[in-house]
Amino acid sequence: MNNNKIRLPLSLLMIVVSFFFLFKLDTKAQFQDRFSVAFGISTIEILGNNPGRLPVFERDSTKSDVVGGGFGGPQPGFALQFMTYLDKKERFRIPIGFDQYFYSSAQRLPYNNEVEFSLKHKVTVSTFSLGLDWAFIEFPLAEAKLFVGLHAMGTFVYGDEYTVFIDYNNVPRNDTTIIHPSKEATFRLGGFGKFGIEGRIYERWYLNISGSLSMMNLLLRDEELKYPNGNPKPMERGELFTPKVSKEYEESFVSNFQFRFLVQYRL
Repeated sequence: MNNNKIRLPLSLLMIVVSFFFLFKLDTKAQFQDRFSVAFGISTIEILGNNPGRLPVFERDSTKSDVVGGGFGGPQPGFALQFMTYLDKKERFRIPIGFDQYFYSSAQRLPYNNEVEFSLKHKVTVSTFSLGLDWAFIEFPLAEAKLFVGLHAMGTFVYGDEYTVFIDYNNVPRNDTTIIHPSKEATFRLGGFGKFGIEGRIYERWYLNISGSLSMMNLLLRDEELKYPNGNPKPMERGELFTPKVSKEYEESFVSNFQFRFLVQYRL
């Protein structure tokens, strides 16, 4: 994996963290107890019929033979969130978020009694978000609040790894590993709507639980290519979450469901 692909999102994260704490120190007297920081688990799942959900190779001949990403279920990750409150009742908040996801899939393809193929596909995704949350209902128990929010989101897709393993059974040949060239790292702009609940568990400690529906690539998608005669031309990068360009003539919208379970501390 190219380390340069990792440095960019991590560098941006450090800039956001530094800015947040500098702003906190400069305004502490005026905005006492108006900030919080949260950390926890985050999962993401591709929705709909996006190729990223499909098997890398479809074994059912009656279905589409498009190469998929293999990411058919929730993918694990972690989240970091900084938040400032805009009013005394804390109904309006501005969250700044960072999520890191680790997409991984595996598929076995028996060829015959002597040869078996195994496929592994991995992608790393970093997202940065900025938005506005509104706590519209407050409960007396544990200072619990229901909230909704709208957020803009920038997404880095990088660290694409696609590996084929060839296993020989009862054959005097060494097993083979083939590492295919990965797709280039890329950046997209999108957004999400969020619904959640937060409540105090002990003194300055809170739980913040939310679900989001997001669109990862509303802006900056790869443009459709055409030959001089007007026929569609395969794209250079293609879909966001497939391991290689195969019969890809457009970049599909990627919609997701994201779940976050965060432990939040009031600064």
